[in-house]
Amino acid sequence: MDKLDLIFVLDSSNSLQPNDKKEMKDFMKKLIENLGVADNKTHVGVMTFDDSPNLVFHLGTHKTQSSVIAAIDKMKFGYGATDTGKALKYLKEEMFTKPNGDRPHVPNVAVVLTDGFSKDAYATQYYANESKKLGISIFAVGVGPSVDPGELKSLSSSPADQYAFIIHSFSDLDKVGDQLVNTTCSVRLPNTSITAVSTAKPGCYDRKDCMVYGEDVCTDYAGWSSYHCPLWCGFCNGTTSQPPCLDILPNCVEYGGDICTRPDLRIWALRHCRAYCGFSPCIGTPTRATTTPKPTTPRVCQDRVNCEHYGGHSICHDEKYKGWAKDNCYSYCGYCVEYAIIPPTTIGNLHCPGWKIPSECKMTYGDATCCPMPKCPTPGYNLTVTKPHL
Repeated sequence: MDKLDLIFVLDSSNSLQPNDKKEMKDFMKKLIENLGVADNKTHVGVMTFDDSPNLVFHLGTHKTQSSVIAAIDKMKFGYGATDTGKALKYLKEEMFTKPNGDRPHVPNVAVVLTDGFSKDAYATQYYANESKKLGISIFAVGVGPSVDPGELKSLSSSPADQYAFIIHSFSDLDKVGDQLVNTTCSVRLPNTSITAVSTAKPGCYDRKDCMVYGEDVCTDYAGWSSYHCPLWCGFCNGTTSQPPCLDILPNCVEYGGDICTRPDLRIWALRHCRAYCGFSPCIGTPTRATTTPKPTTPRVCQDRVNCEHYGGHSICHDEKYKGWAKDNCYSYCGYCVEYAIIPPTTIGNLHCPGWKIPSECKMTYGDATCCPMPKCPTPGYNLTVTKPHL
């Protein structure tokens, strides 16, 4: 390939160890050496992401291979959660732009490296799709057991077997390097010029993820919307994509129709259960009204991720993340479906209450001056006191 604009998008979340960061740097340097950096060949940009995107350097900032490698050696990583959606939004709106070094008529390639799943699956899929519509080819490399294979494939370009990779550890990155180089060399510009995809006037773009607010925001908060959501609301001429009529979560029915009507859960439901709730563009066809849930076997009381890495037990009670917590931190947050009923008891002159406790919790008995109390492996379990024995 004669010319290529290549951007690395690197996870810098809490779970990364010092050696993981070194392995990522070595991977980038090896890939760059194979592709070759020069004014008329490959230009490289680098960004990291945790709770927010972070610029390392833009395309074309460093014109020679040695200067790119030196900049990679000096780069720092952040610390936080994994918000891949925000990173892809920044990639599309800031990194691959002419003012920041993107060259016209040169293929755009992004390599996303992550060791976990995004905190906002809907935004990740949405901005991945928007980036691919602009002709950006996305390689997605997932490392370790916390990666969501489905999410990785959905954010990568097609075919997934050439653009999405899952490896055991960062030390295995060299195993995908050659295949990535070979596929990169076959990337071609889309039939439609990247600069002609959008018909929006200069300055006609949304500054927020406006779809989560719904159409009412355009009339109820017209002043705010005219600045933050002019394209979404039609205040300026341009084209925007309808959000897909689908659910990001496969089990929205388990949360019940309440998530669709509660104001405090609206944004979460818009992002995760759009079809189930019948939000735009699914208006009039909510799946919750027509779908009978299939019988399910009781879920095993265990977590899908290391929940300590996601902010401790605050995620179990924060309304913004309760749906995610129930799906991924089932045991840690005390959502287990199997409960034991402990009947009220009398100990001497004490009338002790009954309890409804998860099966992982046990009752502890002291002396005759105290009622038995439940004890659970960790904080956060749902414990219910029943009517005291009288």
